[in-house]
Formats: sequence, C-alpha cells, structure tokens
Amino acid sequence: MVLRYEWAEDGVFEDRPSTFALNREFPTPKFTVSDEDDQLEIRADSFHVTYNKKRFDRYGLVISFTNKNTLWGADWRYGETVQNLGGTARTLDEVNGRCELEQGILSRAGYSVLDDSESMLLDPSTGFAAPRRSGDRIDGYLFSYGYDYKGAMRSFFAISGKQPVLPRWALGNWWSRYYPYTDEEYLKLMDKFEAEKVPLSVAVIDMDWHQELFKDPKAFTKALHDKKLKVTLNDHPHGGVYHHEDQYEDMAKDLGHDTSAKAPILFNPADPKFMHSYLNTLHRSLEKDGCDFWWIDWQQGPYSRVRGLDPLWLLNHYHFLDHQKQNGEGKAIIFSRFGGPGSHRYPVGFSGDSIMTWESLEFQPEFTATASNIGYGWWSHDIGGHMGGYRDDELATRWVQYGVFSPIMRLHSQMGLFTSKEPWLYRSEFAEVMKTFLRFRHRLVPYLYAANLDSAYRDDPVVQPLYWKFPERDEAYGKPNQYFFGSQLVIAPVVKPRDKRTNHGAVDVWVPPGRHVDIFTGTVYDGDRDMRMFRSIKSLPVLAREGAIVPLDANPSPRNGGDNPEHMEILVVVGENGEFTLVDEGSAEQGTDSDSTRFEYVQDKGQLKFRPEGRAWTIKFISLTEIPDNFKVFKRNEFSDVDLDVKANVEDYPSVPGLVVEIPSNSSEPGDVVICLGDDPQLSVLDPLKRIQDLILDYQMDIQSGKWGKLNSNIVTFFPSRLIMTTRLRNANPCDGCALRRVKCEQGKPCHECLLRGIECTALRTRKKRGPKGGVRTTTKDKVERFQESIKNNQSCTSQSVTPLPPYRIPLPEYKRILTISKRLATSIWIVINPEHLLTKISENSEDYESHALAAALCAATIAQLRLPEHAGPLNTTSSLQFAAECLQLRELYDYRESYTLDSPLIPFFMHVYHSNGNKLRTAGLFLREAVTQVQLLQLGYPETYAHLSTSEQSLRLRIYWLVLITERTYSAQHGLQAVLQVIDVFPDIQDDMADERRMQAFVSLTRLFAYLESNLTTFSSNQQPLERQKLVSYQAALCLDSHDHAAREAQRVDLFVTRQWIRLILWEYTARHFAMSCYPDDEAFSLFLPVKIGHKMLSLFSMVTNAAIKTHGYGIELKVFRLADTMLDIIACTPVSAHGNGMLVGAGDVLYSLQHVLHSVGGKDSGFLHKIQNRMSQLELTTGSWPYLALSEAGEVVEEIEDDNEL
Repeated sequence: MVLRYEWAEDGVFEDRPSTFALNREFPTPKFTVSDEDDQLEIRADSFHVTYNKKRFDRYGLVISFTNKNTLWGADWRYGETVQNLGGTARTLDEVNGRCELEQGILSRAGYSVLDDSESMLLDPSTGFAAPRRSGDRIDGYLFSYGYDYKGAMRSFFAISGKQPVLPRWALGNWWSRYYPYTDEEYLKLMDKFEAEKVPLSVAVIDMDWHQELFKDPKAFTKALHDKKLKVTLNDHPHGGVYHHEDQYEDMAKDLGHDTSAKAPILFNPADPKFMHSYLNTLHRSLEKDGCDFWWIDWQQGPYSRVRGLDPLWLLNHYHFLDHQKQNGEGKAIIFSRFGGPGSHRYPVGFSGDSIMTWESLEFQPEFTATASNIGYGWWSHDIGGHMGGYRDDELATRWVQYGVFSPIMRLHSQMGLFTSKEPWLYRSEFAEVMKTFLRFRHRLVPYLYAANLDSAYRDDPVVQPLYWKFPERDEAYGKPNQYFFGSQLVIAPVVKPRDKRTNHGAVDVWVPPGRHVDIFTGTVYDGDRDMRMFRSIKSLPVLAREGAIVPLDANPSPRNGGDNPEHMEILVVVGENGEFTLVDEGSAEQGTDSDSTRFEYVQDKGQLKFRPEGRAWTIKFISLTEIPDNFKVFKRNEFSDVDLDVKANVEDYPSVPGLVVEIPSNSSEPGDVVICLGDDPQLSVLDPLKRIQDLILDYQMDIQSGKWGKLNSNIVTFFPSRLIMTTRLRNANPCDGCALRRVKCEQGKPCHECLLRGIECTALRTRKKRGPKGGVRTTTKDKVERFQESIKNNQSCTSQSVTPLPPYRIPLPEYKRILTISKRLATSIWIVINPEHLLTKISENSEDYESHALAAALCAATIAQLRLPEHAGPLNTTSSLQFAAECLQLRELYDYRESYTLDSPLIPFFMHVYHSNGNKLRTAGLFLREAVTQVQLLQLGYPETYAHLSTSEQSLRLRIYWLVLITERTYSAQHGLQAVLQVIDVFPDIQDDMADERRMQAFVSLTRLFAYLESNLTTFSSNQQPLERQKLVSYQAALCLDSHDHAAREAQRVDLFVTRQWIRLILWEYTARHFAMSCYPDDEAFSLFLPVKIGHKMLSLFSMVTNAAIKTHGYGIELKVFRLADTMLDIIACTPVSAHGNGMLVGAGDVLYSLQHVLHSVGGKDSGFLHKIQNRMSQLELTTGSWPYLALSEAGEVVEEIEDDNEL
C-alpha cells in the first residue's frame, strides 16, 4: 500500500510531477470517510487515517495498519522513521570508511516514508523544471508493505519511473585517471592494455582534455573507437563559458550575450534558453568530435538562481534526455552524481573521490547494496581508491575483485606516481590476479546484460541486499557486505587484510537456504548457515545456488567493447530446476534486433535444453566429476531427435571441477539441443586432499610432514562430509554400502570400506542395460547364477509353448518398480486393484497375458498420472509409452474382445487414464467407451446378478462399476456427451482388505456425491421446468457441507473437495442459464461471482495441502480446474471490472492466475488445458505468466528411488 499525504497552508495541492514522483495516478481502494468539525477519519481494508485538520504533526496525523501490512507496531505518527534500512548518499568525497545514509523506502517496521516536499517539479506544459509554490507545504509518501520488500520497490518504480537499460558496452571495464595525458600517451597506454590482454570498454578523459595535449581530437577519438572503446569527457559546468573557448561566440549569439567585454557566459541551468544552447551548441560540437557521453562532475551543491531548482537535477535530467534523443532508448547514458530520490532514471552514478584505505573498501559493498532500497542500481566507484590513504597491493587487488562484481567496473586514481591502477605496476602475485579478474569482468558481460534488462523491466537491480529475498531471516540483515549479484549469484567480497600466517583473507558469510557452489573452487556448501570462509588472493566467495545457470564469454581473454561473444560458456549447477534467458544486444550499425536464447534445466530428468544460434557453446556442469553412464546429447526438431557428436570431458583440480561439453558452431541448425545427464543428477564428491595440501603450502607457519600424514588419515574428522557436500561417486560402479555412504569404493572382494565395517559387500554386482531390451539387473554373483539357471529353465518350458512371445517383454523389475509406486501413491484413487497381488500373478505365470496387460496398463497410467520421470531408450527406465505399447501387444495374444473377467473393463480404463494425461482425449474417450461396454456386458450395474458372491467380491465389482461411472460422468460433462451407465442405489462396503477404512469411506463419499448429482439435478439434461429457486439455494448449501471430508487422507480429501466444488460450478451454470443473476456476492447461489468464491475456496485448500496430493489426481483434477478457470474467463469477459477485485476477497483475475499455476503444476508446461486458458487470456489481453496469489506448499519428491531388489 502507498498513501500520499499533503498539506498546504493555502489549501492548494500539487498535482504536477516531481523529480521523484513522475506518476501521481494510483488505483484507489474502497474507503469510507467520517468528517467531523475537528476530526477527519478515513477507513479502508488495510489502513485507518486519523487527522485533526491542522498542520501535520505526530499528534495530529496518525495512520493505523492491519497486520497484513506491518510487522512491528500498528501505528505510524507523522515524522516517525523507524528501523529504516537505509538508501544511499549524494557522495563519498573524502569519506574514509562509513558515512551517514539517506533513507530508503524499506524498513523492518514494515512501513516507511519518503518526504517529497522540497523536490523540484516538472511542468507538463513546457517540459521544463518548475519550482514549487511559495508557502508552508508538506508532501510525502507512506509505503506500507510489511516484509514484501520487492512489492514496495515495484510501487516505488511505478511512482518514480523505471531504471533505463544501459548500453552493453557500459558493463565492461572503464579506464579512468585524473592525469594530464597527451593523445600519444593515452593511445600507447591503450596499446599496453591490449598487449597485456586486459579488455576495456570505456576510455575516460578526466579534466585535462586541452588542445595542447590533444592536437587532433577527431583523430584521437577515432583511434579509440577503432579499438572498440567509448569516450567520455569530464565536465565541470559551474564555471560557465569563457571567451577563449571555441563555442563562446556561437553560444553568445544564441543567448544574445554581449561579447564586447569578453565577459563569460554564466552557468544558469534554471533558464531553458541557456540549457538549450548548452546542450545543442556547447556540447554537440564536442560530441561530433567523438565524445560518446559526458561525465557531469557537479560539486557546487543543490542551489541555483531559482529557489528549489537543484542544478545537479537539471543537468542529469536534460543531459540524459538529450543523450536518449540522440541515441535512442537502451543506448542513453550519463555519468554523474546522485541527486536524490528519482535519480535512478539517469544512470550511471559517480560516487566521488574515495580514500585508498581498507575502511573505504569495507563500506562500498554495503553502500552499493542499500542504494537499491531507493532504486539506485548503477553506482560507479573509484575502484582502487582515488587519493590519500596508502599504497597496498593486496588492497588494490581485493578492490578490483569487488569492482568486477559491482554494477560498474571503473579503475580510477589521481595523478600521483604511486596511485595509478595499471595492473602491471603491482607485484607479480597481485598483478596476475588483477588481470585475471579484469578479463573475467568482460566474460561476465552476457550475464550482466541480462541483469541489466531485469533491472529495467522487472524492477530487479543488479545488486540486492540479502533481505530482499529473505526478509524474515535475521541472518540476512547481519551480513551487509554480502549481496545478490544478478539473479544467479551471491557475492561475499573479502574486504579485510589477509592473515599473515595463512595468507588467506576471511569473510563471514551466511549461505542462504539451499545448496550453493563456489564457481571458483567447485566447493559445495549446505545452505541456511553462517560460515567463515577463507580465500587466497586469487579468489573470493562467489556462490551459485543449485539450479543456477550463468552465461559467460568463453574467450579467456575477451576483446575490448563487450560485444556479443562468438563462443559462449554456460555454467550449470545441477540439483534443482533452473532457467535463464540470454539476450544479445542488437546492432544499430547492422540494423539487427536483440536475440535471446532460453536455457531450461529440469532436475528430475537431468536435462538441459536450449536452442543454439550461430555460435559455439561450452556447457560446464560445475562439480560433476564424471561422465554419467547414460549421458547423451541430441538435437530435437519438429520431426525427430538426432544424436550430436560432441566432445565431453571432466576437469578436475586445480581447475574448477566439472563436466565440460563442447558443442561446435556447426550444430546451430534449427532445433533445440538437449543434454541428458540421467535422472536426478547430483553434485559430486570432491576429494579435498589436493586443495588442502595447496592451502597448507600457503601457510607461513611451522608444520612437519608428520602432521600432514596425520591430517591426511583423519580428513573426514577435519572436513565433515556436510562441508564437502557430495553425492556422485568417483568410480562408476560402487558397491551398495559405499554408494549409501557416498565414499569411494575400492571394488575389492569385499571392498576395503565394507570389510572395515563388517557389512555385506555387493562389489561383485553385474550391471546390465536398463530398459525393455536390457534384461534384469541383479546385485550379486549368486543371484546372477540363479537368474541364468532360471532363464535356461524358462527357455526349455517356452520352447514347448504354442503361443508365441511378443517381440519384447519389459523386465519384471521394471514392473515391480512402478507397481510399488502405484501401491504407495495411487491406491487411494484407484481402489479396484491390488498392485502387490498383480505383481505376484505376473511373476508366477509369465503366460498370463491378461494379467500382464493389466499390469502394463496400470504402469502406463501410474507414470502418466503421477508425472514420473521417464525417458525412452534401452539405457533408461521404461517409459509410459513402452508400457502402453506392451499392453496393446499382449491384448492381441489372448483375444481381449472375448475375455469375460474383471480385468476386461480395468485394462481399457487404465489406458483411458494414460491417454487422458497425455492430452490424447479422443483416444482416451474410445478406451473409456470400451470400459463402459465391458462393465455393461459383465452386468456390474445389476448387483442382484452377483449377490451370491462373497461380500468382498461384491464390493470389488461395485467399486469397479462406480469408478468407471464417475470417470464417464466427468468426461461426458466436459465434452457434452450422453452418459451411458446409470446411477444405482447400492454402494461398496467400507470394510475391505484392499484398503483401510478411511480410504474406503472416502471413495464411498465420492460415489454418494455423484448419486446426489444424479438424483437431485436431473433437469440439467431434460426439458422439464427449471428447478425452484429455493431448491437451488438448498443444493448449494448442501454441497458446502464437507465435514466428513477432513477424515479422509490428504489425496482423497483433495479429490472430494474439488469434486464438490466442481458440482457446485455445474449447478451455478445451470442457474445462470435459467435465472437472472445478481451482482452481489452475498446472494450466494444466484450471485454472478459465485465461481470466484468457489475458486477462492479451492485455492485455499490447495495452499494447505502438499503439491503431491494435488498432482496425484492428474488429468481428473486438471479437467475440473480448467472448467473453473474457463468460467473465470467468461466472468472477466462479461464484467471486466471484476478482474481484480470488485469488492471480492480475490478478484476473478487473481483466482485465474493462480489456477494457471495449478494447471502448470499438475500438467506441466505442455498441458493442453493450460494452453487453452492462456490463449483465451491473450484474447482478453490478460497477463498469462504470473501467479501472485497461490503458493502451493512444498512437498518432497513424488517418488523416491525404488531399488530393483527391494521386496514389496
């Protein structure tokens, strides 16, 4: 919530935009006003204003908040500033260490204020600056967002304008020095940088750009441009224009200035005519000589001839607009000082002349991060320090390392002999590190350009404090120098001198939740803990979370300028899903637009997918230290998958450990490249001994070789496994014991580790290929021998068999694996079959083709319904498609059309489930019709025909009948078909051995819901008179009674609740066709907005249950959620005002966005229902990519790995 408060003694309020508030128009919430003689009260859902109608003070203006908005206290009194997290400062000139920060808009109190009373105004009629009206005035903004810091910043940018996109070249290295170079000296210096292979992108000419130093400015700037360098000149505009300057006469003519006395033209930024000539005459001529942008070095304070007009603001505003006019959006830039809130619109910021001390370096990371709290995301510091302090090679090196991971990397110093920042002027130990990091800055440009776009379009500054993402964690506030750098990295600069004994610098780090990898060492860290990390001068902690994707220029020594690379390196950290969009900057000279490459990594499949375009690619999976057994790379196009011939190798210490995949540029034909690592790959075990040995070699201390031996033998004690964080093994085929403990297996007979612990070793395991042609995998030599013997016996038996075997048979262990999962996760929804008994049947009789067909259909349905990981091919686990194909082959072997068993309807039923979840709805409908016909032929709808059977047999037949009936009713309702099966008044018994009573009771409750639908709402499909209004009200009320649902297990509770709401929706649709509807939510059954309320209830349930409980129902729940979402779109189309509220707790649009999330979560990005909803939303011009309301509760993986030789 943002609330503007304004007071003026003359009662005239200000609506013109200010330098902070460009946009004064906000959506207004519903509120009520109570206006008494001496008291004004305003009440809304989220705040209550009390005002005594006098000049604002802490007693007269009080705003009370609800708990939704604030987290500390409930009242704000005018003038209070509580627990503000700071913003930034105008300058760091002559600051040694910390300085006082101006306020930002974030506060741990949950609310903060921004005083806009003194800011300059912008006159819409003239386009020029204007002072505020005279008199006593107060103009302020109250931000109240609780811990939603990003929400507060989005509101800030909505009011004040967004950060612009910087040109790509601004993200490289800048060279800057206050020194009177000649043109020859400067060009020789640039040649030296090239010879040292240190790239630059900006050449800064400080104050001394005089004609006696630069004889031919055009030739000089052309030489720099030929080196791919942009040129900026330092301008101190306060002095005005003197008679000896080249543009004096032209400006005097523009302004009507008398030149007879050679009087200077005084600087007057408050005069529009002066500013026009200042830009178009004075500066334009120098721009034609080759100046690409200006360094505006205003140092004379916020005062001008007109009260309230700050010269710095005027300079920044008009310089930036002028540069944007000349170069276009995304190409404009100035280099100037911070002028207050709103300055983020005019990047880049010059922080002033810093002092060369450790104290100055220590403050700069915090100073840069908190600037984002006032939207100022592009600070440029004097990297290495400008003046004073002391010469310290280590300090200069650490400062360069920080500069590489700061918004703008600008080396700078004064003209002193010992202060210059050329890397080769430092001792070799430090010089090489500085050069390496300066090269790495240019390698980072692709990543930084994406962050640049995020800052402009997503309101995500390049640098963010930790508490932006973890506002409720105290640890995030306790490490002010640690910050997020772009979307993928966490940086913790080393800002204190190293220990003289260990030669390592220390930094206290909070590792955010989730595992992280240091991209410079490959070390993996457990998340959510405080650590003290130690780094040599060669490194600093740069952490990438699991799922991170970081693009780099693959050239170890990039060229000047930061152009789009010809060869890319992509760092990938496995362990979680990840995505990244790489964007190339378009070329104005070549007339090309920006291109983007989308990377998507899916953890459960171990797949990285992207579409290469015209360049070579190196993909490095950090901390994967062996090539997986089922590793492959292929090109996926519209018609087929084509294997790619790529180079793959593993790098190890001293390089950053990882699996490296080289994809040449000739692989850039149309289609996606997919790199497969196998299911659920994990970060590898890193052997720490070599790194520890190198660490100790750095130590300047007494250490004997015997101590190293002791350390070597006790390495696990010194470095617990949770610090090393390993899961993938060094050797490819460890025994089970070593695999479980995640240690290296010696593969002895038994191996050393198992012998040491006295446990059974399975080192003799014989592996075979997985998949339909791979055969059974066993785990010991004895089992191999027994299995071979059984094969011989089976061959002798089958040779006498008349019935031929199918072309291939999926091995039993694969059936066992999926049936085990089905028993554990799907029995609650399919209480018609016992997977354990089914497995026994197919294990004992390989010629029972009908049971095999049922097992294959059940496995295919289970994989599809639960969205289990699956890959086709002999080296991977069996896919749902392979199970479905085997089912169809097996059915032909026993002539399924003439079969007369309970399996007959179940096989097509599960094939219906399989195809429904694959979006093949016509095929699914045909299989469902077959199941219905089989149920009819078996007369399962006539319980009297099998009344002579046992109670359990009767109950099983009833469950099959009701399951098929419910499925048919749901499918028919969605597709407008006539249902065939009739509801009966006999229900299954809740006492049964197949499932516990709670599951049975929930299933019976589901059957009764459909019986209720049939018996009470028969007019839906008839031509009878409409139901009476009172009956419709009572039916809706009855469907709201769900007290018995809570006794069910979670997955069944979801099914019952969603079905109940789905029936309510059908009832509402009937009501809307036959009755006039009300616009009042409280009219319940006859309210036009009842579906919104239904959606709200449904989402409330989803937020309280696990994701797995929702996804278990697959297509069935997708169908019901789709129907609700489709209805939401009908409401929005008819009443657009309802899209975001209209008095409801949550508007139809907000519910719709969250329902998208459910469809995506259950059906994946390829869900046909999701695509239909998104297409309709696009037609209605609604956003389709954000789900702000619902956050599904996290759940563990749907499936744990089931070992092949586990028993059911």
